[in-house]
Amino acid sequence: HPKTKAFVIHGGSNGIYEAIYHRIPIVGLPLFADQPHNNIHTKAQEAAVRLDLETMSTRDLLNALKEEMEEYVQSSGENGIVVFSLGSMVSNMSEERANVIASALAQIPQ
Repeated sequence: HPKTKAFVIHGGSNGIYEAIYHRIPIVGLPLFADQPHNNIHTKAQEAAVRLDLETMSTRDLLNALKEEMEEYVQSSGENGIVVFSLGSMVSNMSEERANVIASALAQIPQ
Protein backbone atom coordinates (compact mmCIF):
# COMPACT_ATOMS: atom_id res chain seq x y z
CA HIS A 1 0.00 0.00 0.00
CA PRO A 2 1.41 3.45 -0.87
CA LYS A 3 0.87 4.79 2.66
CA THR A 4 2.73 1.97 4.40
CA LYS A 5 5.21 3.40 6.91
CA ALA A 6 6.62 0.17 8.37
CA PHE A 7 6.23 -3.53 7.73
CA VAL A 8 6.19 -5.80 10.80
CA ILE A 9 7.05 -9.28 9.50
CA HIS A 10 8.51 -12.60 10.59
CA GLY A 11 11.24 -12.30 7.97
CA GLY A 12 10.28 -14.76 5.28
CA SER A 13 11.73 -14.10 1.85
CA ASN A 14 8.51 -12.95 0.19
CA GLY A 15 7.80 -10.25 2.77
CA ILE A 16 11.38 -9.05 2.72
CA TYR A 17 11.44 -8.84 -1.08
CA GLU A 18 8.18 -6.91 -1.07
CA ALA A 19 9.40 -4.44 1.56
CA ILE A 20 12.73 -3.89 -0.19
CA TYR A 21 11.07 -3.45 -3.58
CA HIS A 22 8.78 -0.77 -2.17
CA ARG A 23 11.51 0.73 0.06
CA ILE A 24 9.51 0.19 3.24
CA PRO A 25 11.37 -0.18 6.56
CA ILE A 26 11.09 -3.57 8.25
CA VAL A 27 10.58 -4.52 11.87
CA GLY A 28 11.56 -8.19 11.92
CA LEU A 29 10.28 -10.77 14.39
CA PRO A 30 11.99 -13.93 13.11
CA LEU A 31 10.73 -17.31 14.26
CA PHE A 32 12.35 -20.27 12.47
CA ALA A 33 13.87 -21.65 9.25
CA ASP A 34 15.39 -18.90 7.07
CA GLN A 35 13.78 -16.03 8.97
CA PRO A 36 16.54 -15.33 11.54
CA HIS A 37 19.18 -15.48 8.79
CA ASN A 38 17.14 -13.16 6.54
CA ASN A 39 16.66 -10.69 9.38
CA ILE A 40 20.39 -10.64 10.15
CA HIS A 41 21.08 -9.65 6.55
CA THR A 42 18.37 -6.99 6.36
CA LYS A 43 19.58 -5.51 9.64
CA ALA A 44 23.18 -5.49 8.37
CA GLN A 45 21.99 -3.56 5.31
CA GLU A 46 20.17 -1.11 7.61
CA ALA A 47 16.84 -2.13 6.08
CA ALA A 48 15.41 -3.59 9.29
CA VAL A 49 15.25 -3.54 13.04
CA ARG A 50 15.28 -7.03 14.54
CA LEU A 51 13.48 -8.00 17.74
CA ASP A 52 13.21 -11.27 19.63
CA LEU A 53 9.53 -12.18 19.82
CA GLU A 54 10.00 -14.21 23.01
CA THR A 55 11.78 -11.50 25.00
CA MET A 56 10.62 -8.18 23.56
CA SER A 57 8.46 -5.85 25.58
CA THR A 58 5.69 -3.57 24.40
CA ARG A 59 8.18 -0.70 24.74
CA ASP A 60 10.76 -2.51 22.57
CA LEU A 61 8.28 -2.97 19.72
CA LEU A 62 6.93 0.56 20.05
CA ASN A 63 10.45 2.01 19.98
CA ALA A 64 11.35 -0.08 16.93
CA LEU A 65 8.25 1.10 15.10
CA LYS A 66 8.91 4.72 15.99
CA GLU A 67 12.55 4.40 14.91
CA GLU A 68 11.61 2.88 11.58
CA MET A 69 8.77 5.29 10.92
CA GLU A 70 10.48 8.50 12.03
CA GLU A 71 11.94 9.43 8.64
CA TYR A 72 8.64 8.76 6.92
CA VAL A 73 6.56 10.57 9.50
CA GLN A 74 8.80 13.64 9.33
CA SER A 75 8.96 13.73 5.52
CA SER A 76 5.31 13.15 4.74
CA GLY A 77 2.30 15.22 5.62
CA GLU A 78 -0.02 12.36 4.73
CA ASN A 79 -1.23 9.71 7.12
CA GLY A 80 0.26 6.28 6.78
CA ILE A 81 -0.29 2.73 7.90
CA VAL A 82 1.76 0.06 9.60
CA VAL A 83 1.42 -3.33 7.97
CA PHE A 84 1.56 -6.16 10.48
CA SER A 85 2.04 -9.47 8.68
CA LEU A 86 2.74 -12.48 10.84
CA GLY A 87 -0.03 -14.58 9.35
CA SER A 88 -1.17 -17.77 11.03
CA MET A 89 1.71 -17.59 13.50
CA VAL A 90 -0.34 -15.20 15.63
CA SER A 91 -2.91 -17.91 16.31
CA ASN A 92 -0.14 -20.10 17.75
CA MET A 93 1.32 -17.33 19.87
CA SER A 94 0.82 -17.19 23.62
CA GLU A 95 -1.74 -14.69 24.84
CA GLU A 96 1.04 -12.84 26.65
CA ARG A 97 3.06 -12.38 23.43
CA ALA A 98 -0.04 -11.35 21.48
CA ASN A 99 -0.86 -8.77 24.16
CA VAL A 100 2.68 -7.33 23.97
CA ILE A 101 2.21 -6.76 20.24
CA ALA A 102 -1.35 -5.46 20.60
CA SER A 103 -0.30 -3.02 23.33
CA ALA A 104 2.48 -1.58 21.18
CA LEU A 105 0.29 -1.23 18.11
CA ALA A 106 -2.44 0.44 20.17
CA GLN A 107 0.01 3.21 21.13
CA ILE A 108 0.84 4.21 17.57
CA PRO A 109 -0.93 7.46 16.65
CA GLN A 110 -4.04 6.77 14.61
